[in-house]
Amino acid sequence: METIEAAQRTGSTVFCLRYTEVRKGVWNGRNNYGRGVMERLAEETGGLGFDAGEAKSLRDAFRQIVEVLRSSYDLAYASSAGKGDATFRKIQIRCKKAGLELRYKTGYFARID
Repeated sequence: METIEAAQRTGSTVFCLRYTEVRKGVWNGRNNYGRGVMERLAEETGGLGFDAGEAKSLRDAFRQIVEVLRSSYDLAYASSAGKGDATFRKIQIRCKKAGLELRYKTGYFARID
């Protein structure tokens, strides 16, 4: 949680690349936990998680990251919540057009005015 909060405070987008050794086609508990942590870190910051063992190659993962970064947009708005108090404010973005996939940060820390 500290790492997620640090990334959110700095506005960072995290792309996680992991390699998980699978034995006899089964993940152990430690690998499942680590995968979940990395997926959450990526999701909470608007990034993606990749498993090098599942991808065709790391090159494919990096190509996808490049494509995500090239097709990204920044949105800004003025909050109606008043002055900043350094609390975490959740956001949700919805798209009117069906079939589009949105990737966005789950919120931000309000700046102290």
